Amino acid sequence: MIAFIGLGAFVAGFSFGKVYKTLGNYIVPLSILLLGSSMFVTTISQSIMLTTVCSMIIGFSFRCIMPYLLHTFAQQIAKMAKLGTTIVLIAYNLGATLSPYEGRLITQLLQLDTVQSLVSSNAIILLWISAVSFGVVTLHRKRRIFNKHRKQGTS
Repeated sequence: MIAFIGLGAFVAGFSFGKVYKTLGNYIVPLSILLLGSSMFVTTISQSIMLTTVCSMIIGFSFRCIMPYLLHTFAQQIAKMAKLGTTIVLIAYNLGATLSPYEGRLITQLLQLDTVQSLVSSNAIILLWISAVSFGVVTLHRKRRIFNKHRKQGTS
């Protein structure tokens, strides 16, 4: 599974530019949706082939999020780009460091007794985050379009 997560991440890194051009700001919500869905399917999978495909999708989707965030900050003025990139890298490393504690916390809060139920719970949390982020991106897009039309109407 770990090898195929790496393979999916490699493909995402290789194709990020094309994926970004196609999906734009929807890349993060869609990546989180794919990540959560694949994690959930992995927990119920009885097939090595399905688990392999889900592992590749997990690697691909996770690897699409970090470059998007770095790209977003790189588009800002130099001072802001450095600060934003630093924040993203620190948050990434904190997340990696704190993930075992998150697993323990979720296990205790939800009184889970198996790793499968922990992964399923995290998948459901990711699906919820995906729904919220789709809403945020759509709202931001509509607001930008509204402001653009409003400016054109007053000119």
